[in-house]
Amino acid sequence: ERVPGLDQRVAVRMVVDPLPPEETSLYIEHRLRNAGGEGTMFRPDAYQSFWEISQGVPRRLNQICDLALLVGYADGMQEISAIEVEAAAEEIESVTRLMTRSASSARIGDSESRARAGSSMVTGRSPGTMTRHASKQKSASE
Repeated sequence: ERVPGLDQRVAVRMVVDPLPPEETSLYIEHRLRNAGGEGTMFRPDAYQSFWEISQGVPRRLNQICDLALLVGYADGMQEISAIEVEAAAEEIESVTRLMTRSASSARIGDSESRARAGSSMVTGRSPGTMTRHASKQKSASE
């Protein structure tokens, strides 16, 4: 799906296909070397988890690696296993869900606010007085 605002800002678009399982570890090691890393920081079971969770999507691999490395550094770990990789992926997923829900409720809240503001512009009454006015009319007619 094309987004006009994004199209105006991005000059070149490129599709990067997911990596097969056998290239995932090579990709991660390459990225670590380019960042100045020496040797391997992940246990073999971690590479398997990286691929299973990300399905080889480079952006997802980068996100999970970044958080797994941060957690490993904070905990003083010399090697990162599948447990840390899976924990990092779960954390990213939960934050993504939370952000998606927050964005959805903000949009819903904005729509409701606009609807209330629109009704008060048409009637000249504030949104809260509409209900009070309607209930007064109803009780007076009974």
